[in-house]
Amino acid sequence: MKKLLMALVATGMIGGAANAQSSVTLYGVVDANVEYVNSMRSALPTAANPNPASGSVLRLSSGGFASNRWGIRGVEDLGGGLAGIFVIEAGFNTDNGASANATRTYDRATYVGLRSNAWGQLTFGRQYTSMFLMLGNYSPTVYAPQYEPITFMAGLNLREDNMVHYTAKLGAVTGRAHLSFGTGVFCTGGVSPCAGSGETPGSFRANMGYGGTIEYNDGKLGVGIGYDEYDPTASVLGDSGIGRFRKATVAAGYNIMPTLRVQGGYRWGRNAFSNGAVALRDNLYWVGVNYTPIANVDLTLAYYYDDLKGVQPTATGATAVSTNPANPYQISFMAAYNLSKRTNVYLSTAWSKHAALAFGGLAATGGTNTYLLGAGKDSQFGAALGIRHIF
Repeated sequence: MKKLLMALVATGMIGGAANAQSSVTLYGVVDANVEYVNSMRSALPTAANPNPASGSVLRLSSGGFASNRWGIRGVEDLGGGLAGIFVIEAGFNTDNGASANATRTYDRATYVGLRSNAWGQLTFGRQYTSMFLMLGNYSPTVYAPQYEPITFMAGLNLREDNMVHYTAKLGAVTGRAHLSFGTGVFCTGGVSPCAGSGETPGSFRANMGYGGTIEYNDGKLGVGIGYDEYDPTASVLGDSGIGRFRKATVAAGYNIMPTLRVQGGYRWGRNAFSNGAVALRDNLYWVGVNYTPIANVDLTLAYYYDDLKGVQPTATGATAVSTNPANPYQISFMAAYNLSKRTNVYLSTAWSKHAALAFGGLAATGGTNTYLLGAGKDSQFGAALGIRHIF
């Protein structure tokens, strides 16, 4: 996992300080796997077909160990410890060659800004939230997209449009803060209420987002706290006003030895609307171990548990539970063999209870719809064999 963290820094996912130099770099990740999943629902239920057929599926999947992406980043040395920087980054699917997002070309990041050795980094554009960037340092599988409940952890707004983002580092302490004038969070698969468009004339607060984190990391011990909020406009649950989707988190990691790391965290969440309706209220906990038993072999074991206080069935496909829902949990295991610094082969597995893998379909405000439980099913298992290359 240490090698994976270094790779993600190289591809621009996790920000870090760098010496200013004039350069333009093409970079990316290509990842594909053969995956088996059981208890898989064939489609979202509808009034005409409330219980669609389900079963096991064997398929070629895209992005198991890391999300597929390509991008261009540039740095221009302006002198005096100041540099101009930019990043444009797009996601894609290895299995069919399609863009990861049909509505925008550079869906992952597009920003420009300045980096100062003395004053930190200030950037403008579509970017990751402060909470997402911090939690990447305490995610056992480092945001491996196949089975990790990423949107439950960091929110559907983990990337936001129209953002100003500031990062400062002083010794082992890193502070991040961001403000989005219009988050641009949109619905996936026709599922609401993940609304939140761009800037709204006459209402500064509508669709805005903001947050910040403070993190201490001395290379052995890391501790971080953070807060995130975005205020979407949505016409669901009888509400047409401005909601408040809030999250707060604390996370930590410790290197017991160079080859063994333990980490975990807690995230409080409440997604509510102006009329008082609460779409999701939960407490998410996770813990994991990263171990390198021999050279070039990385093992990861992770456990996720979500204490659901309430879920509203806000859309077709969401679990119809409003009080005392069953609390979902998941166990994940990953094993990777590094053929080189750029290429590895991996096994990724997970088993979930009371929800689909990655808490899929649990609530439109939190879980991915990549995985959906079949009618009458209460658990799901997935396994994938894949290969990832970094360029």
